Amino acid sequence: MNKEKAIELWDQAEKALHKREAPYKADPRSQWIDPFRIFGNLYYVGDRVVSSHLIDTGDGLILFDTGLPFTSEVLKERIRYLGYRLEDLKYIIHTHEHIDHFGATYELQQEYGCKACIHKDAADVFRIHPHHTEIQSSTGPETSLFVPDVEFVHGDVISLGNLRIECFHTPGHSAGATTFFFDLTEGEKTIRAGLCGVNGTMTLHIGRLAKYGIPFSEREKYVASILSLRGMEIDLTLDTHPRPNGILAMRARQLENPESNPFIDPSAWDRTLNDYLTRYNMFVQDELNRLEEDSQ
Repeated sequence: MNKEKAIELWDQAEKALHKREAPYKADPRSQWIDPFRIFGNLYYVGDRVVSSHLIDTGDGLILFDTGLPFTSEVLKERIRYLGYRLEDLKYIIHTHEHIDHFGATYELQQEYGCKACIHKDAADVFRIHPHHTEIQSSTGPETSLFVPDVEFVHGDVISLGNLRIECFHTPGHSAGATTFFFDLTEGEKTIRAGLCGVNGTMTLHIGRLAKYGIPFSEREKYVASILSLRGMEIDLTLDTHPRPNGILAMRARQLENPESNPFIDPSAWDRTLNDYLTRYNMFVQDELNRLEEDSQ
């Protein structure tokens, strides 16, 4: 497949994505889900499309990711729904530098003075290759990059109140994609949580890599990141999107049986990683099939 054909296929895929997103943008509340407590002081405040997680540290709030730009007001509403004040938001920590995960950050940063945190490599993308964030595909006055207050690197720890968050760089999906680990306590029980930041394969599309001049080796980094996370002892697995059989399915089970906590599942971590790897292999095979068709 030549470069022009690859880019053409990417442009088609991107247009199809925007078409599917249009009703969501027209009515951000269409993907609403009531926010809920997961364990301890950890809450889900995302919707049915993009995940956001809120933690009450005892000394202020930490928010992981802020969704798409046009969902900012709905995100604020969900945080208030839980009884929290946006004025108590101290940190926004980002899993990576794509517009569907930092869309409301600039607004929150300006309105409430909270510190925005992102991996240094992601901050470099903001400065050097802002189009890699896909910000150009999100139109409207609400769309803006933000200036990071904290640029962390692999091994750094972000602390607030009773919480210590360990930063584990997992590039591939994007340059600054990061996975986070932290302990949560409820009563006398303490568990280990992991927010898996490897994300998905769409950004590794051969046409996208060609169009933006992104090294093809990012695919190797993606697989290496998945393998680097395998075998860790994680009790509670979080993700950047509410994937099939993920957090929303668990929430449905929790509502059916309020005495249980289906979010605590030590087998979910490796199962999630294996699913990412399976989907990547299917993605590569599909691309190879298209290459063969194109050569005939």
